[in-house]
Amino acid sequence: TYACKIKCKDATKYRAQLAQWGEKVGEIYQDTLKRPYFWLTDKYGNQFYVVQPTPAQAAWFKDEKKLSGGVFGAVVGTDKMDESIAFYARLGFDKVAFDRSEVYPDLDALGANGSKFRRVLLVQTKGRRGPFSRLLGPSEIELIQEINPTRTVRKIFDFNYRMWGELGFIQICFDIRGLDAWREQCATFSPFTVDSAKAKEGFQMGEAGGDFAYNEDPSGTLIEYVQTNKVTVLKKLHIALNLSRFPNDKPLPNWMLRCLRFLKK
Repeated sequence: TYACKIKCKDATKYRAQLAQWGEKVGEIYQDTLKRPYFWLTDKYGNQFYVVQPTPAQAAWFKDEKKLSGGVFGAVVGTDKMDESIAFYARLGFDKVAFDRSEVYPDLDALGANGSKFRRVLLVQTKGRRGPFSRLLGPSEIELIQEINPTRTVRKIFDFNYRMWGELGFIQICFDIRGLDAWREQCATFSPFTVDSAKAKEGFQMGEAGGDFAYNEDPSGTLIEYVQTNKVTVLKKLHIALNLSRFPNDKPLPNWMLRCLRFLKK
C-alpha cells in the first residue's frame, strides 16, 4: 500500500482548510477522469490521496457538514500490473476506469524524479454489498507501476525494516461476509496465510467480534478480510447486533446503522 484514499466534497476548500491548520499538503491536480485531488502527508510520513469524486461516485451516508469524508480506497504499488488487475477484479474491482502511462507531476513532487509510471484505476460495477455497505459507500483501487525502474525498490511490508503495530500502513482491509466461501475461492489464486476461523481464534476488538483472514496480492501487499459477527450497540443494556442473523448481501437498515453512533465516546 502506498497511500490511503480519502474522499472530500470540495478539494480546493478542503486543501485550504488543511493548510490553514498547518498540515503538509501538495498542489491540486486532476486525474484522468478530471477529478481534482491532492496529496496529504501526516507527521509520520504516511501519504493520503484526497480526491473529490464525481457526483455519480459520491456517496455520503450522513451529511455531517464537513468537507472530508471517509476512506475511499487505496493507492497500491505493484511490479506485476496485469496480475494485480486480475487479482483485484476478483475482489469486485472489475472495471478499468483508466489506464495511462506517463511522467506524473504529482509523483515527481513526491520524489519520483522524472520516472515514468503506469497508473490504472479500478472501480466496482456491482457496487458494495453487505451489512455496512451503505455506511462505507463505494471505493476504488489505484495501481501504480514504475516503468523501466532504475532504483532498487523496497517493499514497505518487508519486516526486516518494519515492526508490527508501528505507525504506518500495514494492509488493505475488506469488510466481508461468507468467509468460508471466500476461503475456497481464494485457494485457487491466493490461499489464506492466516485464518482465525480455521484456528478457532476469532477477534474481539472493543465492542465488536468476529473472524479474520489474510492473503497477499501478486506484489505482496497484505490483504485482510474481516467478518464481523457481533457489534455491541448499548453495552450497559447488553444490546448487540448479531450480524449472523442478517443476509450476507443485504445492507442493514439505516436506523440500525445510526445506532452505531452510541459507540462513540
